[in-house]
Amino acid sequence: MTDFPDWQAFPNAQSDNLFTSFNATIPPGTVSTAVLPALSWSSIMIAVSASAGAGQIQLNHFADAAATQQIDSDNWPFNANTGLRVRSPLRGKFVRIDVIVTSPGDLTGEFWTNFLSASSDRISFPVSQQNLSDFDRTLAVGASATYDIGEIVGGQAFFYVKPYDSAAGLSVAMFVVDENGNPGQLICDFGKPTAITRQQLAIPDQIVRVEIDNVGTAAHTYDFSLTVPPQ
Repeated sequence: MTDFPDWQAFPNAQSDNLFTSFNATIPPGTVSTAVLPALSWSSIMIAVSASAGAGQIQLNHFADAAATQQIDSDNWPFNANTGLRVRSPLRGKFVRIDVIVTSPGDLTGEFWTNFLSASSDRISFPVSQQNLSDFDRTLAVGASATYDIGEIVGGQAFFYVKPYDSAAGLSVAMFVVDENGNPGQLICDFGKPTAITRQQLAIPDQIVRVEIDNVGTAAHTYDFSLTVPPQ
């Protein structure tokens, strides 16, 4: 607000944690917050860091306190290797946050969500920079290497891979996996590069995996990097 006396110090309010516990162990199934009034707030922040197990966060927006008039919902996966940091605008007068544990065992982690008075015009992932990389890695014949992104992000990304020879012995692909590691949407298949490959691409707000397979008849070495800058 530029008409505030000191716009850089404009006061922003935030609520306490909307989850009942910051540190929690949750069995398989769904645990939900109460239906929470959100009329006095503008956006919501959710942060989850799991140390064991896997699950999903579902953010539900309602027009009524009885949660019978659902406006919209959003869903993000997470596990012990990939955390979630998401900020979303509020789209109704009430919200409910569901923690859906999909792993066969208990989910253990740290859970934080709070309302913010500051507005948010879109869903965003306040991660300063996300990077997957490996350098001077040698794969034996028939071996594979997989790399999962450490935080949920979404948007424009830059991918780089450098095979150390031109034998076309490495197959390189990027795809989405769910929180339990099951493959889903193919993002990009880079084929079997024989020289440095650079690609700008868009990645979804899911768990992204890079997989490199040695499909040749000898060992092969490579460098690779996937970078998602602040959006």
